[in-house]
Amino acid sequence: MSEELVDLVTESNTKYHSHILPYQLRFPKGTAFYEDLAIDEKYRRLPKKNYIAPERLKDELQHIWKRTWQFAGTEQELAKPGDFVTYDIADQGYLVVRQNDGGLKAYHNTCQHRGNRLAEGCGSAKSIRCPFHGWTWKLDGALQVIPDRHTFDSLDGDLSLRSVQCETWAGLVFINPNSANAISLKEFLGPVVDQLEPYRLQDMNLVVNVIHPLSANWKTTVEAFVEIYHVNGVHPQFLAASDDVNTAMEVVSKRFGHSRAIIPFGVPSPRLASYTEHDVVREFIHSGGILRGSEIDLSRVAFDWDTAKGNNPTKGEIAEQHKNGREFLISKMEKIIQDREINVSGLSRAQYIDDWHYYLFPGLVFNITAGGFLLLSMRPHASDPDRMTIQTMIFQKMSEAQRKLVPPAARTYADEGTRSYGMILDQDYANVVLTQRGIHSDGFEASRLSRQEVRIATMAKVIDRLIDEGKRTSTAE
Repeated sequence: MSEELVDLVTESNTKYHSHILPYQLRFPKGTAFYEDLAIDEKYRRLPKKNYIAPERLKDELQHIWKRTWQFAGTEQELAKPGDFVTYDIADQGYLVVRQNDGGLKAYHNTCQHRGNRLAEGCGSAKSIRCPFHGWTWKLDGALQVIPDRHTFDSLDGDLSLRSVQCETWAGLVFINPNSANAISLKEFLGPVVDQLEPYRLQDMNLVVNVIHPLSANWKTTVEAFVEIYHVNGVHPQFLAASDDVNTAMEVVSKRFGHSRAIIPFGVPSPRLASYTEHDVVREFIHSGGILRGSEIDLSRVAFDWDTAKGNNPTKGEIAEQHKNGREFLISKMEKIIQDREINVSGLSRAQYIDDWHYYLFPGLVFNITAGGFLLLSMRPHASDPDRMTIQTMIFQKMSEAQRKLVPPAARTYADEGTRSYGMILDQDYANVVLTQRGIHSDGFEASRLSRQEVRIATMAKVIDRLIDEGKRTSTAE
């Protein structure tokens, strides 16, 4: 079921949000423009130690990452019994395995003999065998073989693999190391489940799947992706294609800090002194926009727009019915959706191209449209606050026939700075490295947040609360 859309225009905000009426922008009920949001006074400044202090990282690992749900892989990577993926977070490793009965189980990626890691990367096996001495477990974690077992004087205790909580949502696999006290994944996600159900993320094919290190703190990187304030500075070429000013936001879960932003595409930023609808279409196509990865002939779309506006009246579309570039792009995506027989029930026409941007605590970021989504998974380093790991995944919406022909992208590993993901992401990754270096400066004391960065403030507040709760629990025990 689609969400109720409302008009966010008020007498006080029309000065800053002049494009709402001309482009007929409406947003999900519950969202608001940044002028109508508030940040607790304590979180208007975030101290630099949060990003560079080893003791802070230690607290985050102990009281957050070892106690919360986190993305570990996709069901597409785990299609058949015996398929497995590994998930590494700081100094901890986990192994997710498809069971013979079709279910999923996750284990600590460590042998009960001498602690050797059981598997690396991803693959498929009939059993789980330690590559060091050959101890072997069934897929369900039960011990199967100990070579030369008669030479051990004592093998006390349960030698099954140590399991952790594992659940799925929308084709994505999550684990929670805190199995003893874990709430369900559905409870953790809260309203996100219903909000994103119409997109049918589970029906989108994984086409890019790369893991690489990044020289930045995990929070520095998450923060760069949960505010739109940076677009004017980092991606000025994108201002003609997306409206950073008329972006609506919402904290979906105050308990866990999940949040979202609805970014209109095919709408120019009011920051631009001048523009044409031709600029809107051209920049959307040039930057990839929401059409990136959709196997759309972008040159053909550009030609159609030129033709529609009379630049080449003898061929192609004569599309005077398109009153602006946004409507033209939506109609193009609508045609593609029809041709591919993609189910978009529950989505508005605006959602065909608009970017529904989600942050799921602690380190998962989505850019979602009807045609596909980008998923970024940020993970901290074990001891160095200036380092982290990021997984970049791109999914495409395909017809059922196409999905059968195109296997999901294999997981690959790259060195930092050796892989390009397109202009926008490359700019973001380069920028967070510079930000992390700058935070170390003796001339910098704290981040100062505007209401445009309310999602950062919310994340920081949840981190502080969970660390405090974790320390109190540890003291009580």
